[in-house]
Amino acid sequence: MMKLQEVTNLLSKQGIQLSTAGGKLNISNYTGTIPKALQQLIREREQDLIDWLKRKDDIAEKFPQPEKTAAASAAQKALWRSQQRTTCHYRHNVQLKIHIKDSVNLPLLIRSLNKLIARKESLRTVLKLDSQGELLQITANPFVVDIPLISIDRSHSQDADAMAKLEDIALEQAKSAYDLSRGPMFRASLLQLPENAGAEGQQMLLFSFHQIVLDERSWGFLLQELMLLYAAYTRKTLPPLHILWVDYIDYACWKQGNSGAVKRHKVTQDTSALSHSGAAAYLHTHCVHHLFEEQVRKTPAAEAFSYEEQSLNYYELNRLSNQLAHYLSDFGIKADTCIGLCMEPSVDMLVGLLGILKAGGAYIPLDPADTVENLAYQLQHAGIDILLTQKSFSDKFPSTSVQRLYMDINSDWIGDKWANKNPVSPTSPDDLAYAMFAAEPGKLARGVGMPHKALVNLIQWQTSDSICTRGSKTLWLNPLNSRLSFQEIFATWCSGGTLVLAPEKRSGNYLSLWRYIEQQRINRLFMPAIELQKLAEARQIHIGQQPTGRRYKSLEEIIVNTRSLRISDAIRQLFIQLPNCQLTNQYGHPESPLCTAGRLTGPAHDWQRFPSIGKPVAATRLYILDRFLRPVPADSFGELYIGGAGLAKGYLNQLDITEAHFIANPFTNNRTEYLYKTGDLARFQADGSVELMDPH
Repeated sequence: MMKLQEVTNLLSKQGIQLSTAGGKLNISNYTGTIPKALQQLIREREQDLIDWLKRKDDIAEKFPQPEKTAAASAAQKALWRSQQRTTCHYRHNVQLKIHIKDSVNLPLLIRSLNKLIARKESLRTVLKLDSQGELLQITANPFVVDIPLISIDRSHSQDADAMAKLEDIALEQAKSAYDLSRGPMFRASLLQLPENAGAEGQQMLLFSFHQIVLDERSWGFLLQELMLLYAAYTRKTLPPLHILWVDYIDYACWKQGNSGAVKRHKVTQDTSALSHSGAAAYLHTHCVHHLFEEQVRKTPAAEAFSYEEQSLNYYELNRLSNQLAHYLSDFGIKADTCIGLCMEPSVDMLVGLLGILKAGGAYIPLDPADTVENLAYQLQHAGIDILLTQKSFSDKFPSTSVQRLYMDINSDWIGDKWANKNPVSPTSPDDLAYAMFAAEPGKLARGVGMPHKALVNLIQWQTSDSICTRGSKTLWLNPLNSRLSFQEIFATWCSGGTLVLAPEKRSGNYLSLWRYIEQQRINRLFMPAIELQKLAEARQIHIGQQPTGRRYKSLEEIIVNTRSLRISDAIRQLFIQLPNCQLTNQYGHPESPLCTAGRLTGPAHDWQRFPSIGKPVAATRLYILDRFLRPVPADSFGELYIGGAGLAKGYLNQLDITEAHFIANPFTNNRTEYLYKTGDLARFQADGSVELMDPH
């Protein structure tokens, strides 16, 4: 369980202010939606937080008057204009580094800072443009902030190591951007150094601010007043202070691209200090179906699909999909044309999927088990005019004017004339490959549109990372409207493997499913974590029914895509009994299907109960930020944002929701790069892997 100090630090970084009234916990002055993980954390620690607030006494003075508004000064206007024009967002940032030799009473230091905030209007001032475009300075009512405690661990116990780590943390905070219209425009952190990390002091206070808040003449007086307040609260004399240096970050901007320094820092405008990135991207010129067509040329006779007595090789599957693609092309399909696909898992479904892509359209998987109302909503919302389905599902679309092609009874699309000719469509990597409808409780489903370039990056990374290659068998287990389905289909077809359909009658019977896996000698599984748990439990029953000494050896790899993998006793036992099978934990969202991956290594006996979600995959950049889009300090939790090549284009025909969840990347000058706001709270571990907060 997180310490209460860690909880309050996290809430402070996210800009969440708490208060109590009538013995209840209240959240004030917060706009937007609090991430679900954070909501759960607040509920779990509600009483602790109420007790903490009561102990805080009168940390912030309350003033009845409203916020003050006045015209900005000439100096403020000049700084504002400079900030808007600069490509270096930390141009006007300043940082103080202060060694404190005595042990610091952190709660009282926090109390002192918040008292100072209540007394100093400059610390509560923000700048905003009014409706006429005039710049105003607005002084907010007093608010409460926290001072996070960051411990530099004992692995950096040598002086040089500790100072290097300190410099890294200080630099990250110094370069963090300020939102001039929202504030606050300062931040403070307390660094705890190892015991033998030098004689200058065991604790360091980092105080960073934007020059709009404090100029060169005022920061010294502010620091003196802060220490006087601290001394009054502790009833001690002033603690010994040693101001090491003042960093004027604009010096780094001035020296960008050279070996410039922020006084004693080496600084360049390099976002690698802010994010963790995967390896370089793969092909930028291909679409998904091009990868399949390349594999057809390499292994035309290899088995591409298998189900009981039915089998297709790559050459045969390509011929069928070419015929359908040429037939669909006669309907005038253009880039981003959405075509519905509503079928039972079958060869027809696979041919339909490939045919749509080859014709230049985007497939929209529709679940036959869904209600008539939901299916009608998805057809209308995606603008679907053509639907590939089966006759048995005709009653699912009773009142639609959509043109239907019943793949199981209509043979108009079948013909040898164009079978061996791959269609040449105008599709580009930026165009849609599919859109899947994802629903949240109480909300209408959103159509998440994925472009070819994101999926090509995903598949090429997956085929390079997987231990299953040409000739391997992968079970087609997931429904087509699951992002895992795309991954298991095309990771198989783009590496020369065989896709083996899992029988519908066995889909809910995990004991029967395991027997089928053994019978078909399956090498690889893609599945949600909950499915893995059920399969592992079923296998324990299966093992008890088998002769002693019989061991299944074909399964080589299981890949789960989840935010909450728990290594239960059943899962641990499964991999102990299958020592040649590897487990990979992946994390993603419908808006970015594959962001991180981590293969569990070493004996299964030693696996952590809750493993991390791994490191960023190729061309994926992860940022962990506070509510003002500032990188949080090292080892701290913040909201996870995803950038790079793997993002969706947004939500179909929902521009307002797209703009709320996909924001311009503030760490690059490229106006076409966006970040997806996940709502998940996370932090980077020392090795670069990502830990989600309390996902369980």
